[in-house]
Amino acid sequence: MVDLSDLSRRSLLAGAAGVSAGLVAGCTTGGEAPGSGPSSSAAGTGPKVELGPETEGVLYPDPYVGPKATQLKPFADGSTTFRIVVPQDTTVVGDWNNNTYTKWLEEHTGVKVQFDAVLVTNPDGSADLSKINAMIASGDLPDAFMAVGLTRDQIALYGQQGLFQALDQHIETSAPHMRQLLTDLPDVRRTNLAQDGKIYNFGGVNDCFHCRCAGARAFVNQKYLDKVGAKMPESTEEFRQLLLAFKAENPSGKEGFLPFLGGDVTYDPVDQFMMGPFTYNPGPTSGAVYLRLNQGKVEFAANSEGWRNGLRFMRQLFDDGTLTQQTFTVKGEELTKLGNNGLIGVCRAFNWAAWVNMDPGDDALWRDYVPVPPLAGPDGTRIGTWTYGNAPFTNAMAITSACKDPAALVRWADAQMELESTLRAYAGPKDAGWRWAKKGEQGSGGKQAVWAGIPRDKIPVGDGWNQYAIMYRSADFRAGEKVDPSVPNLDKIAELYKEYAQPEDQFLPRLLYTPDVTAQRGDIEANLTSAVSIHLAKFATGQLDVNDDAAWNGYLSQLEQMGLPTYLQLTQQAYDARPQ
Repeated sequence: MVDLSDLSRRSLLAGAAGVSAGLVAGCTTGGEAPGSGPSSSAAGTGPKVELGPETEGVLYPDPYVGPKATQLKPFADGSTTFRIVVPQDTTVVGDWNNNTYTKWLEEHTGVKVQFDAVLVTNPDGSADLSKINAMIASGDLPDAFMAVGLTRDQIALYGQQGLFQALDQHIETSAPHMRQLLTDLPDVRRTNLAQDGKIYNFGGVNDCFHCRCAGARAFVNQKYLDKVGAKMPESTEEFRQLLLAFKAENPSGKEGFLPFLGGDVTYDPVDQFMMGPFTYNPGPTSGAVYLRLNQGKVEFAANSEGWRNGLRFMRQLFDDGTLTQQTFTVKGEELTKLGNNGLIGVCRAFNWAAWVNMDPGDDALWRDYVPVPPLAGPDGTRIGTWTYGNAPFTNAMAITSACKDPAALVRWADAQMELESTLRAYAGPKDAGWRWAKKGEQGSGGKQAVWAGIPRDKIPVGDGWNQYAIMYRSADFRAGEKVDPSVPNLDKIAELYKEYAQPEDQFLPRLLYTPDVTAQRGDIEANLTSAVSIHLAKFATGQLDVNDDAAWNGYLSQLEQMGLPTYLQLTQQAYDARPQ
């Protein structure tokens, strides 16, 4: 089974649209104290719910950190129907209220839910929260919003204003699977705290191990490598010589061959791979573009001397004729057309599917491409940019002040995190979309597999919840899917890059911002991202001379004028004030 986050990355990269500051300011609930709700005074007064007995016969690798299969028993009688607003998904989920997993979850919890599905994503992948905003503005609140694209900043703000209920005590008494997750992965709690130290969002984890180095990966065609008699490059100079050999000998034998090509310029920019031999480059991550830590101080990577040296290297490749203008313009169909024709020697991309068809055959072209390790620069710098920690809860459920029994809704959501429940939501019914692994079957980490996907010619609409459920998909869970050891997989490739990860104390964690700061930073961030991208291409292709101090200083001045000092200051303030 192939993870949608691997092959449909474009749909997952679209950012959520923000709620306007004016609307946020108007969201109050009659003067209630932050985090208060209809039953918050009773929170934690009931008996503590514990995990059910483990399901027999399920195998786990050792060690294993992740969800376990436990017995779920109904705890409600269906006399109360909760109204939950969810995203519209006609291609996978279908009718939420008649979905196979919905019915299974009701059967195993006794909780009845009326789902209201609304459009939250435009056809181009951008978020559309207009209907969510209208509900909040009108006071027409459901019992909860789930997986609709509300950001961590928005949920924290609404929670502190009383619109959403604090869930800490309900987690402590009614959510054994969530307690397990927060014990297994303690940084998750810190990441999801609001400024007042409370949790207002109940969500799962989808820990994509190989995604942690997505921006740093590049792949070379092994057959082409063999044809020119080269070994796998380990340094910038060896990489340069390989590309020169590709240019001179054209191992594809076809007209139009490119020694090197970046991935889709929108989703797979080239800068993290190219800068790795010279400096730690966090990349254009939303909310922290090119930002890193230096002994607790927030700094910008794209104006450093290391960045300039990386540009010098790229300019050298351009002068060699091995890096072309296409690296900074190529998109989608053009990229895959070149890739499927075997016209790319080295490709900088998230995975093979970005530039070549993933045919299942043993002789499929994608199998010829193997990972290029992070390259060592002239001074020995060798960094494979790595994302540390766990992101804020995915598919967060926010329980509103309208909910009369938040403890029951928390327990219902918690049941989604049990292992079989997670698999049913994601892969469909047991023994139709997946099965338990047999002894000796391997997961992607080379250890005992936990589960195996069952290939199906056609997956019925309404067979599961796609990836909208509140899942505990830990790194070990994901590595626990049965794989064919002979087929390349991205988790094994990620181990190669992890070896060269930058120190963790240089990684800037996700931070919380107030709406006014978010708006101010957002404007600056968009301008900085554009300026860095444009100058990356201009310096690399000789439109600007990277060795000309006047040209370089002009670039630095433009960053300053665009608000870089303010961007750094606002980020530093949020970092210093982050909940611990």
